[in-house]
Amino acid sequence: MESNADRSARFDAIVREHGPSIFGLLFRFVRDRGLAEDLWQEVFWASWRRFDDLDAARDPMPWLRTLAVNRAIDHVRRRRSRPVLESDDALAERPAASVRSRSDFEETLASLPPHERAAVLLYYEEARSIAEIAAALDAPAGTVKTWLFRARQRLRRQFEEDDRRATARTIANE
Repeated sequence: MESNADRSARFDAIVREHGPSIFGLLFRFVRDRGLAEDLWQEVFWASWRRFDDLDAARDPMPWLRTLAVNRAIDHVRRRRSRPVLESDDALAERPAASVRSRSDFEETLASLPPHERAAVLLYYEEARSIAEIAAALDAPAGTVKTWLFRARQRLRRQFEEDDRRATARTIANE
C-alpha cells in the first residue's frame, strides 16, 4: 500500500512531467489562456480524485490526454458558440498574401466541430496515431479517420475560399 506522501510525490512528478503538454493541448483547443488554465486545473483535480485507478507501471499521458480532450470538448459544447471571425471589410484591409498567418489558421481550426478539432490537434500537433486518438476520444478508429478526412476537407475549402477572396481583392485594387 502506497503512503499518502508517496502518492503525493508520484502525482507531483506526473504534473511536472506532463502538465506543460496537457496545458498546450488545452490552450490550442480553447485558444484562451485563462480558460486553458481553468481546464488544466480541472483535469489534474479529476486525475487526483481518480489517481488510485491509475496503474503506476503505465504511462499516464494517454489517460491525461483523454481527460483533457474530454474537458475541452465539454466546454465547447456548453458554450455552443463559434469564435467571432473577422468581417469581409477587415479582411479586405489586409494585404493579399499566399502565406497564411498562424492566427488565420487558428481561426479556421476553431471553426471545426469539437471532435474534428481534437482529432486534428492530436494527429498533427501531437503526432498521435489513429489508435491513440481513438482511445483518447473514445471513438472507433474509422470514426477518427472520418473526422480527420472531413476536417481536412473543411480546412481546404476555407483556405481556397480565402485565396479566391485575396486574389479578387488584389485584382480589384490594381
